[in-house]
Amino acid sequence: MSRNDDSFRVSEKPQPIQVFDPTSYRVNLQNRYYDCGKFQALKTPCEHVIVVCSTAMIDFKNYIDLVYYEMEFPPIDSETEWEKTGCPKSTRIQNVMDDMHHRERKPNGQPKLCGNCKLLGHRMPKCPSRK
Repeated sequence: MSRNDDSFRVSEKPQPIQVFDPTSYRVNLQNRYYDCGKFQALKTPCEHVIVVCSTAMIDFKNYIDLVYYEMEFPPIDSETEWEKTGCPKSTRIQNVMDDMHHRERKPNGQPKLCGNCKLLGHRMPKCPSRK
């Protein structure tokens, strides 16, 4: 730890079944640089920074990027303003394939027959001549 330039080294505690050496990370609070790269990617303190801040008695919230504070969402005052949920309406254009009658026909236009008795009006699972 160097309080002059706010740089620290954090070593992870080895786990009982860990086969490799624990990793050590450099944390420089002044430059907002952390070896693990999470701060650079997420713009929020990683666990290593939180440990450093806790040890040095520094508020880690000072290292949360302003982007997280700039976005505000207006409150919804009453239930009447809540968006109603349910099944979304389809925007697909209907065609002959959606015709219920078409499902009962083969691609060549011929009617589909029962796979058991070869008659119209039902399918094999509900065939009256099936045992």
